[in-house]
Amino acid sequence: MRLLPLCLWFLNLLPLWIVVVFRDVRSILTHSSNVGSEWCGIIGCAAGVLFSFVVVCWCLSEKKNGKCYVLKSASELKALTVEALLMYVFPMVAFDFCRWAGLLEFLVFFVVVSLLCMQQRIITGNVVLALLGFRFYRCEFENSQELIVITRDNLAGDDGREISYVSLSNNDVVLARKKKR
Repeated sequence: MRLLPLCLWFLNLLPLWIVVVFRDVRSILTHSSNVGSEWCGIIGCAAGVLFSFVVVCWCLSEKKNGKCYVLKSASELKALTVEALLMYVFPMVAFDFCRWAGLLEFLVFFVVVSLLCMQQRIITGNVVLALLGFRFYRCEFENSQELIVITRDNLAGDDGREISYVSLSNNDVVLARKKKR
């Protein structure tokens, strides 16, 4: 599904959306003069998170028959989620979402960074997937293919095991499951 990378990217910024909603609610409760921008922020964040969560859950739960390959090596990418938070979420918190100008500045920055990440196929750890128990691995298979693998299974030490995977959005990122022995 073509929406999946964008939805994964949007969900990765969940801590940012929580901060935006918190700031907007606080601003509304303190009787701000810009209530329109606050409501736009709250509704936009809620709609984006809900839509993205539904798309990601649907894609991850699809029961497709995947390709089967023998795992040669797997290394867990443990710092991927923390790196994503530090590189993408924290800088965006600096914007003032309670002013129309701040909201527009943020949207320009967000759209540019999002387009670059989608175009360059930048894979970041995802906060929501991590909370749902998924792990990220860099795996090499016996056919010499190297992929980023998202799975709930622990692949460490499973060299030589057959893995079934389905491509999520491109040929670089796959959702994998261990084959039953």
